[in-house]
Amino acid sequence: MNSPGSAVVAGAESRTNVRELQPPVLHSPAPVPAFEAKGATRVFHGRNGRVARAVDGVTLKFVQAEPAALIGPSGAGKTTLLRLLAGAIAATEGDVLFEGQSWRSRDGASLREARSRIGFIAQRHNLVDRLAVWQNVLAGRFGHMGTLGAARMFVWPAQRELDQAADALARVGIAELLHSRTDELSGGQTQRVAIARALVQRPIALLGDEPVASLDPEMGSAVLALLRDLARTEGAALILSLHDVRLARAHFPRLVGLRAGSVQFDLPTALVTDDMLRDLYSVETA
Repeated sequence: MNSPGSAVVAGAESRTNVRELQPPVLHSPAPVPAFEAKGATRVFHGRNGRVARAVDGVTLKFVQAEPAALIGPSGAGKTTLLRLLAGAIAATEGDVLFEGQSWRSRDGASLREARSRIGFIAQRHNLVDRLAVWQNVLAGRFGHMGTLGAARMFVWPAQRELDQAADALARVGIAELLHSRTDELSGGQTQRVAIARALVQRPIALLGDEPVASLDPEMGSAVLALLRDLARTEGAALILSLHDVRLARAHFPRLVGLRAGSVQFDLPTALVTDDMLRDLYSVETA
């Protein structure tokens, strides 16, 4: 006959065995951010000896599939921050990482390869007006090939390369313009050509510096919706600077407010209040 004490011990052993048989809970590692700024500062020295801290101690992370808009007054540091993220310029202090690797640790082929996977859409489009649309689009592939290969493609493109340009143009809704001259296009069409050029890079990230500033509000909204859809389809990070706060609020789930080179807020759009925006854009008086 077992004593009460032995029953208690047996129950405890049973519970211990059950716990030991349960599979361990596995936690997936956090994804590596597409971009990460760690106390990033960029200083510019003027001719008159003045020092400007265009970006000042910025710490931010940007992950895939989370579109973000950079907003703030002129001179806030939005363009400089985008150029730091893209590896176009180096941080004076702090660090900037792309896919978990510092831009400082990349050089030569590694640097070119990394930059080739980032699509950058500028306000001025940077298209060559006298060229055909397909030539401007295929210019997005230059980072993936050597000088001779790029020259050959520009003059005697293979059919598969023309197909790539046509596919990118179809995705932005202007497939019929493949052989048109670029200087014959409207403002909205040239912006879509610039987006198609970024798409043929097969980017893992799309960055844009005021990409809809030259468009009317209706066309600007349509282009932003297109970029959101393309980024979602490609699984690419999307980071744009925008001067129109209404468009930023309408199209982006995350807003980063910059002023004088520093982050004033980094919040889901729904939490950004009108008072916060007034403070961000307020004019300081002596």
